[in-house]
Amino acid sequence: MKYLRWGILFFVLAYLLPIAGRPLLRPDEFRYAEIPREMLETGNFTAPRLLQVRYFEKPVLGYWMIAGSFRIFGETKFALRLPMALATGITALLLALWLRRVTRDREWALWAALFFMSCGLVAVLGTTAVLDALLCLFTTATLLCVHQAVATEKWCFERVVWLVLCGVSAGLGFMTKGLIAWAVPGSAALAWLLWTKRFRVLLWLPWIPLAALAATVAPWALEIHRAEPDFWNYFIVVEHLQRFRAGSEAQHPEPFWFFVPILVGTLFPALLSVFSGAGAGRDFWCKAWHDETWRFAFCGWLLPFCFFSASSGKLATYILPCYPFLAAVLTLPALEALRTKRQPALTIQRIVFDVTGWLALVGGSGSVAFGAALGTLGKLKLLLPGMADGWHFFVLIGAVAAAGGIVMLRRRGEPFRQLAVFFGTLALANATSVVLPVFDSSKFPENAMRSIVATKDFDPATAMTFTYGQLAHVVSWTLKRPDTRLIQSAGELDYGAELARREGRPLLWNGREFNALLRRSDRPDVVFFVAYIDGDDRRIRPFAGHPHRKILRDSIMALVFPPATEVPPEPQIVLPAKHREPPVPPEPQIVLPKRRVKRQAPPAGPQAR
Repeated sequence: MKYLRWGILFFVLAYLLPIAGRPLLRPDEFRYAEIPREMLETGNFTAPRLLQVRYFEKPVLGYWMIAGSFRIFGETKFALRLPMALATGITALLLALWLRRVTRDREWALWAALFFMSCGLVAVLGTTAVLDALLCLFTTATLLCVHQAVATEKWCFERVVWLVLCGVSAGLGFMTKGLIAWAVPGSAALAWLLWTKRFRVLLWLPWIPLAALAATVAPWALEIHRAEPDFWNYFIVVEHLQRFRAGSEAQHPEPFWFFVPILVGTLFPALLSVFSGAGAGRDFWCKAWHDETWRFAFCGWLLPFCFFSASSGKLATYILPCYPFLAAVLTLPALEALRTKRQPALTIQRIVFDVTGWLALVGGSGSVAFGAALGTLGKLKLLLPGMADGWHFFVLIGAVAAAGGIVMLRRRGEPFRQLAVFFGTLALANATSVVLPVFDSSKFPENAMRSIVATKDFDPATAMTFTYGQLAHVVSWTLKRPDTRLIQSAGELDYGAELARREGRPLLWNGREFNALLRRSDRPDVVFFVAYIDGDDRRIRPFAGHPHRKILRDSIMALVFPPATEVPPEPQIVLPAKHREPPVPPEPQIVLPKRRVKRQAPPAGPQAR
């Protein structure tokens, strides 16, 4: 129970505290905030929609969880990120409970859970509103249920329960991110069964999970097929098959080895705690290679890693499901080496933590000094305007790092207490991100958008709102306007925009249509256009000729076009006298003299005679 308390304390400090502080990150967090908000606004929880058009890139479970969090806690940053933080914490808890159950080793269970939550990629995705943390939870739960079902020696109620839970977890993973929720645990489980020569298990293992999976997915699957018949064609064919084998034309094409440096780099800073495992010795590795739990954990990270590496499109976040089992694999040799007090392991840990402690002490002291100078010296504020408001963050993070470094250096002869100080320092350092300043306003545009709205130059509830693909989620979430329109580029909304155009509800406008709207004499509403500030203002050139007001906030530019009835007449420009051109004299009129014409006598007629 003592170990569980330490793990919960780490989770609260490192994951729950920071999620309410940082501004939202463009574009992912705004997208995963706006889709659930539109679900709550419209009451349509079957098909995901973004800017009122179909968005079929992901299923609905992740949006449901965020919408439920919004319903309980309001539409806040804390509510948006809470499902991901809880998913990461539950994943660590399941890992610890599984190791505790199968090995009776509480120290290994705690260390693996802390290692998992301390990895850089896990910490970032666990406090950011993206769906990878939820997928990691369901793939981990599916694999653990497979192991427990197989480990149960005979058919009984317990084995059936594990198999049912395996299918339910796989179904929930599919409703979060699709077929990847089956490929990851399926490849790992198959490799483990073949490695341990459990060939007969393959005859009975799949059937109960498949039935439970179908029962979990079927209600929503049938309903969305009825409401949106094209969903499954787009989601399965385009989003899965074409992306996996697209080659150089994939959405994020990378070479096969792309994830290798990503994996090594994103294991830090947790990786510092297991360097002592290099001194475990040959005997340990021979023993671990034949250990059932270690084998299962080894397959649990390696096979998914190879699967993701074989895919054409790659993003660093894809390999998150590898981390829980990799944590179990890496922590065991370090733990055994320190338990047996092997001298090479003790020497390696002492060197690693001495270096880490000095770096934390020196770097933390420098951060405190920099933050104090930033808060007091006016010239430094002018020199670094983007950091001026974050001086308290540098002071706080520096104080935590320096204090942790001092304690680590004082605990040189106690390896396990050094580890406790190391993980405690990481937890406090993560907690300080609640006051993290905004260094790049183009990636965190929420404050700039709210500042533009606060100018009251337009009514955000009635203005006709336009932007382009990269800012669509930001504008619609900030203004609470799902009817935001796009100009020239729809980006990831191309599919939904095309369907909306066919239905007579155009989302995407071209420049000619937008100019025609601005020229309409009967246009009663304000037109509001948002873009990033570019060096040559290339995005506003086609519209700059119309009367407008320009608002600049950080990296965001807004153009407010008043209604046609409020457009002032063009002013008459009167130049000063010295700049006036001399008046042109009128051309003289030439008057010709009149000629006298002699009248001829009429010819003599008969009467004259």
